[in-house]
Amino acid sequence: EIVVKLLKDKQMFQELIDFYYHKEQHVCALEILTHLEEEVDEVKDPNQLEESIKMLVIDYLKKLSNDSLNIIFQYTDWLLERFGEGEIIMSSIFMNDSQNCANFSHIKVYEYIDKHDKSLSLLYLEYIIDTFNCKDSKVSIQLIQRYLEQLNDPKCSKKLQAVLRTTSYYEPRTVLRLLNMTLENDNMTNEQIKLVKMLKTYPLKKLGEHELSLNILINDLSNYAYSSSYCNEVYLADPKVGVELLLNLFHKLLQKSDNEGWKNVYYFLQEHGSKLNIIEILKSLPGTIPLKDVNNFLSCRLKSISISKNNSRIKRSLLQVELVNKNY
Repeated sequence: EIVVKLLKDKQMFQELIDFYYHKEQHVCALEILTHLEEEVDEVKDPNQLEESIKMLVIDYLKKLSNDSLNIIFQYTDWLLERFGEGEIIMSSIFMNDSQNCANFSHIKVYEYIDKHDKSLSLLYLEYIIDTFNCKDSKVSIQLIQRYLEQLNDPKCSKKLQAVLRTTSYYEPRTVLRLLNMTLENDNMTNEQIKLVKMLKTYPLKKLGEHELSLNILINDLSNYAYSSSYCNEVYLADPKVGVELLLNLFHKLLQKSDNEGWKNVYYFLQEHGSKLNIIEILKSLPGTIPLKDVNNFLSCRLKSISISKNNSRIKRSLLQVELVNKNY
């Protein structure tokens, strides 16, 4: 108390603020700052003093850690009531690349910002994921939910797809629930319905529900390109599972050929035929398929098999020569 009185009497406010900061008496320090104009004897430029007070309070709040989050909220409220400038003030305090910002309870900060500015709260979620590589699944889920609320915005739709495709920090079952709830909206356009159905394949893939994904892509959306890409990604990650999925896709394409023709079957054979057993493929092909259209595929596969056999024969001969040389 003696130190505080001495510093106040001499109007050594910076020293007093530092004293309170090191004592972790942050409310006392902020009370001095927010009432600084009452403490100063002579004020030459009131407007300049106002601006200085604002910056001093912001700078002080930026030094506080997550342990003082309620204090940060309290005095951010004071700043907003006193000066307005919500976006500038809140982004200065909560969206800088300091370690304090990185360690904040992000959901609490989001909820605080969201009460004041919906647009800024969305930017906050994007910022902490991009800047701090935030791995909190609650943050990712919140961001996904916000994007789903703005499906009418093409940018949000693209961002939503990117998050679901590239991020591994969300809980897939929760995302599926959100997507299914979105599909219950009667006001959705056909394009939005198709988009949300396609988006379901990303969490389904994480859950290993590849058959459900394939049903959506090929049966609901009739999208061969996405189906082919999906199966190929699964094949590259796990060839055994991938082969089963590719065969499933192949049989679905054959079933749909009566209405859609053979085009996708040909595409499939060109893209994925080499991954599968040619005998099994030939057994599955119906007698109605024009052989001239699969002739190119069959020729390439037979040539590939012939080259493979020749390579094996050469390797076997070289091995025998090597064994003979070793015996000598």
